[in-house]
Amino acid sequence: LHITESLEQCIASSGGPMDGTFDTGPLLPGQWDKYFNVDILEVWGVGGEEVIVDAVNAKGKHEGVAEATRRRVQMVDKKQFLEDFQSGLHVGSKLFAHRDGSV
Repeated sequence: LHITESLEQCIASSGGPMDGTFDTGPLLPGQWDKYFNVDILEVWGVGGEEVIVDAVNAKGKHEGVAEATRRRVQMVDKKQFLEDFQSGLHVGSKLFAHRDGSV
């Protein structure tokens, strides 16, 4: 069972790993993988306001780290990229043929 943050396009899957907590069988009738939207969700938790604040802060920190990592991996060292192409990394490519006058 996967519930998205938007509570839309959630998935109930009968495939994958099983445990002995519940009886085996599909969560929803029909196909193996069934998409659904959540209309009502009842949540039970243990702990007080401090636990909730800590959980929200931990989620924010995780999202911040994930965003920083995403930005870091999107950066491209254009000089290194150009050097890789010029070094013959792409042998047989005519990408830089105009520079040596062979075109």
